[in-house]
Amino acid sequence: MAQSCKYIDNCPLFQQFKHAHGKVVWMLVYCKGDSQAECERLKARERGETPSPTMLPDGSDLIEATTR
Repeated sequence: MAQSCKYIDNCPLFQQFKHAHGKVVWMLVYCKGDSQAECERLKARERGETPSPTMLPDGSDLIEATTR
């Protein structure tokens, strides 16, 4: 398994989740797993940008995804 993302402890996205199981799935795949290079949040940070607190690792928006 890959090393955890260097931003995992300060990522504001995970404060948005009301239920821990949703957070755990994203964290296992993108933050602690082999898909870190695919994380849109990480890509934005590496470009010097600050991703929206509700931007999911796949680039979609948490708020928009929950209102559909």
